Amino acid sequence: MVGYCSYRSSELEPYQAFNDPEKPLEALSTAEQNKSLNELSQKVDSDIREKKIAAKPAQEKRGPDLRSVVLKMSRLLESNHTVFQAQVRRRNALVAAVERRLEIKERPQYETFFFRYQPLMNEEELFEFNQIRAMTAGIHDGNQDVLTILDEQPELLEEADVLIALRQHLVFWLNKYDRVFEKEPKMALLYTGVEDGVPFPNKVDQQVKAWLRDHP
Repeated sequence: MVGYCSYRSSELEPYQAFNDPEKPLEALSTAEQNKSLNELSQKVDSDIREKKIAAKPAQEKRGPDLRSVVLKMSRLLESNHTVFQAQVRRRNALVAAVERRLEIKERPQYETFFFRYQPLMNEEELFEFNQIRAMTAGIHDGNQDVLTILDEQPELLEEADVLIALRQHLVFWLNKYDRVFEKEPKMALLYTGVEDGVPFPNKVDQQVKAWLRDHP
């Protein structure tokens, strides 16, 4: 339900709304709207995934190459983590340099910091800014590859609950990249976290590696 309307006297009345008709999206804060839409997308995604798995022939539900697929995903996650760590080091150095030069006393969140101060950066700082932005593009490619694996091998989601949370995080992150990051040149970083309801799953790398050890 997007807004207040005569829902109960319409042809849609026999159908159950996902959210409370007395509290449509327009009555909620931006954060609450995001949370409601994210819950809806997760529910739809879960139903579609279950139907895809049910539609597959039994012999296809777990192919002989499942381990190799998980190994490929593990390497992608490890590579992305390495890029992310390098980006964090550059991020911290650039933020410190801009803060010193502009004598900034209060630091907003990193996404907001770069959006606010990118127009005030000097040539050297802009060079570092563009390096960080390029790393975000690289992380995008890795995230897209991992999501493709999970979509093409939905049976993986039955192997570990953490992969369900990982997929939800990737869908949200990639959507934000396509709709916001690519259109905003003043963004260098792209984070989704607890406030969005889809943080990067804790210790997902370790759990994937543990699965590989358990399935030699």
